Amino acid sequence: MLDKLRTRLRDMAFGRTQIRVVNLSDETDITPVFVIGTFRSGTTLLRFLLDSHSQLCCPPETKFLVNLAEMHGDQSTTRALETMGLENDYVRNSLKSFASSLYSPYLSVKGKSILVDKTPEYVRILDFIHWLYEGRAKYILIYRNGLDVAQSMFKQVIEPLEENKTIDTCFDYWKKDSQIMLEWHERHGTSCHKLVYENLCSDVKGVMEGTFDFLGLEWEETVLEWYRQSHDIGYEDIKARRQRSIQQSSGNYDDWPENDIRRLKESARNIHSHIGYNPETLEWK
Repeated sequence: MLDKLRTRLRDMAFGRTQIRVVNLSDETDITPVFVIGTFRSGTTLLRFLLDSHSQLCCPPETKFLVNLAEMHGDQSTTRALETMGLENDYVRNSLKSFASSLYSPYLSVKGKSILVDKTPEYVRILDFIHWLYEGRAKYILIYRNGLDVAQSMFKQVIEPLEENKTIDTCFDYWKKDSQIMLEWHERHGTSCHKLVYENLCSDVKGVMEGTFDFLGLEWEETVLEWYRQSHDIGYEDIKARRQRSIQQSSGNYDDWPENDIRRLKESARNIHSHIGYNPETLEWK
């Protein structure tokens, strides 16, 4: 019993590693710009436009930050790293350096200076991204009305929704993402730039000029011929790769039962209004 007590007291006194690991250098860290938008909201079109600028490199969806966010959010992992003497700043710099080790070769091969990451799943890990890049990241938020998004989601394979996919689950997914984005913009407005799909389609040059201005870049006419540029293939919709002009897709839910249209519009009235849509017609104001 006495030996067990001594062991317990020793563990209490010395159970945590007493070393402190020195932080990694952040000289090679890359802080990306993030395109934030739910699935089927025009993110692929925006990716091609951004990637057509001489200084912007927008690869296919990267996805890996979701895994890093899950690890960071796991309390047992955090505790285990602490017992190794790996404090919060060290872990952050390690994860950031790992991310940069994946971003950097792609950026280098493309010969560009700014990496833009367009991954729809990142809507749900914005707090992690903010923590990882210590509030220095910029965000381009792109919105699209919820009924068109739900209709498009329902017709395409969307991994997080496939187990039990209905129009309602698609619509609820859009609602949650849109609410996250609206709240994020309210909290971090100076780091955010807002786009709306319908406005992008109707005024490509004006919208993209504003976006480049947000990023501190000059307008380039080659952006209007994004389809002539070489863009690597990822998870995006194949139709977006085939387009030679921007064709707005709206109102595709018109064949739904009228009661469903009315019900879903009403359930998202506040969200649509805050984005800037007429909640009755879903037209961009």
